[in-house]
Amino acid sequence: MPEIRLDFRFSEINYELWGLSRYLDFMERYVPSLEVAEKERILSQVPNGSDNTPFLTFVFMNVDDFKDRIIPRLFRAPFIISLWSVFESGTYEITDYIRGKRNKDLELDDIRGDFLTRTKKYFKSVIQYQFCLDARAWEQLGDIACVRHVIAHANGRISSVNKKNQRRLNNIATKKIGITIEDDFLIIDQQFLRSSCEKVFSILNDLMHRVMTGFPEASYSEE
Repeated sequence: MPEIRLDFRFSEINYELWGLSRYLDFMERYVPSLEVAEKERILSQVPNGSDNTPFLTFVFMNVDDFKDRIIPRLFRAPFIISLWSVFESGTYEITDYIRGKRNKDLELDDIRGDFLTRTKKYFKSVIQYQFCLDARAWEQLGDIACVRHVIAHANGRISSVNKKNQRRLNNIATKKIGITIEDDFLIIDQQFLRSSCEKVFSILNDLMHRVMTGFPEASYSEE
C-alpha cells in the first residue's frame, strides 16, 4: 500500500493565517459601503433647501473625517493587533518545537529585550536555527511592531507614547507605506495591512515549511 503522510504540526498557525486573510478581504469589501451609508446618514440630517454655508461646510467635514480618519482607526487598526498576535504566538510555537527537538532548556521568554530582539538572539544563540531574514525584513517587522504598540497602548494617539516611539512613527510615516499621522492620530491605509500580511505570512510559512521538512515526522502506511 502507498505510504500516507499526515502532518498536522502547526495546523493552528495555518488556520489563523487563513482566517486573517479572509477577514481582511471581508473587511475591505465592506468598508466602502459603510462609508456610503454613513455619508447618507449624516446628509439626511441636513434640512431640505438649506443654504447655510457654514453649516453645510461643517457637515461635509464630518463626512470626510469619517471616511479618512474614523474608518481607518476603528476598523483597520485592530487588524494589526491580531496580525502581530498571530506572528508572536506562531513564533513561540515554532521555537518551542525546535527547542524540544534539540533538547534545549532555555525558553524564548528567558531572553531579555523586546520580542524581535529576543527572537534574533534565541534563534542564533540558543536553538541555533536560521530565521532567514535580511535587514529589510527585520525593519518591516519593526515597523509593524511599533504601529501595533501605539494602537494597543495608546489607541492610535501619537502623543500618548514615548518620544522614542513618536520618532519611529514619524519615520515610518515618511516611507509612504500606508501610514500617516493626522491630528495626533495614527491612520492606517489598506496598503499597510496588505504588505504587513504578506510579510508575516511569508515568514511564518517559510519557517513552518523548513522546520517540518527538517524534522520529519513518522509516516503511516496502510496495510
